[in-house]
Amino acid sequence: MRSRSLDVPRLLFHFTLLSILFTLFTLLLSGSMTQKNCYICFTVSLILISLLGCGDDKGTVPVSGTVTFDGGPMPGEGTVQFHAIEAAEGYSLRTGVGEFDTDGFFQVKSFKEGDGLTPGKYRVGVHCWKVPPSMEGPPPVSHLPTRYMNSTTSSFELTVEPGSSPITFDVPLESSSP
Repeated sequence: MRSRSLDVPRLLFHFTLLSILFTLFTLLLSGSMTQKNCYICFTVSLILISLLGCGDDKGTVPVSGTVTFDGGPMPGEGTVQFHAIEAAEGYSLRTGVGEFDTDGFFQVKSFKEGDGLTPGKYRVGVHCWKVPPSMEGPPPVSHLPTRYMNSTTSSFELTVEPGSSPITFDVPLESSSP
């Protein structure tokens, strides 16, 4: 269920820059471009690559945890959804999601796999389906009480401070009413 996602825009950008560099060297070797102009273009390309870097975390804080049901494992696969309700100063609202298997372990994704959440305040909802929602077929049936599926009724909240260390946020669910 957990998979690594590709950052396609970043890959396309790197591919484009490498193509430009290859073209510059080809032009230099063919005599169509002066050595000085080629070095200037090469230097500018290297500066752009270094500014882009290997990754941009957008100020996110890694968040992971474990979802349990009545103190034990989850009855199936599901998601933990972090709905942003208030952004920290200088940050934008961004929803995050973590997928889990029956072991309940999740890592939150906002922009890319495992990056975490941007600083702010979140309400948390959990979905774990016996029969998942679909356009056709039987109506959806959840393993969980409905209060957990809606972040406004689940009672789980998380505040992420700017510059925080990685956060462990466990989500203990119970089948009985509170």
